[in-house]
Amino acid sequence: MHYFIRGPSEVDLQVKTTIETLVVKWSQQITEVLKQDSSKALQSGNHPTPFAELAFWEDRVQDLQCIYDQLNEEKVHKIANILEQTESTYWPSFRSIFRNVVASVAEAQDILAHLKPLKKHLELVRMAKFNELGRYMRPLMHCICLVWGHSKYYCSAARIIVLLQEICNMLIDMGRQFLGGDSSIFNMDPHEGLAKTSAVYNGLKLFRELYATHKTKLPVYFDAQNEAKNWDFLPHLVFKRYDKFLERVKRINVIIRRTN
Repeated sequence: MHYFIRGPSEVDLQVKTTIETLVVKWSQQITEVLKQDSSKALQSGNHPTPFAELAFWEDRVQDLQCIYDQLNEEKVHKIANILEQTESTYWPSFRSIFRNVVASVAEAQDILAHLKPLKKHLELVRMAKFNELGRYMRPLMHCICLVWGHSKYYCSAARIIVLLQEICNMLIDMGRQFLGGDSSIFNMDPHEGLAKTSAVYNGLKLFRELYATHKTKLPVYFDAQNEAKNWDFLPHLVFKRYDKFLERVKRINVIIRRTN
């Protein structure tokens, strides 16, 4: 579109109406993108792992950057100019959309930059044997606390709960794969079954313990210029599913001990 404007009176009413209709459509589409949240999968009853969290923020940065670039095209600037000069009722809305996109780009870039170092630690945990988890879980939890203390936008209960839940899901998946299911456990040699359930239980319990330990020392991850924030939410919000699986592994372990 090319519009040559000297004053509000020179803008055809039909052109203005077309532009305003276009702005309404843009607003709806952009708002839908801005409303997207990484917690959706969890809220839908699925059990994503932290790799889904990383993928979400990678995609979000790309999507928002694409929207930002489109809003900065010359033809869009001309449309904005028409809205402003004609004192359109949609001008404040358009301006607000642009500001929200700019803010969301900054937020997504900050979060992705701070989450990226987690990837190598998560991969090491995912590939580790259960009796080696301590070697990799401690650096992972340390890195999570660094994200909490240094990311301006990820330092919120809602976001860290999602990440911790997803790590719990990953560990549960690892435990299930290692044990091979209840039937496999009870059909294997009792000594092997006991060793496997003990390894899984101890590995899962370690993550619970590391969470509790690091929770008490979160203030050390904040610099002097920023007020420290604690994990004041109930652990149940993170570990509800995890604790159930942990208790189940413990019961199976007890049964095998009694029959051994």
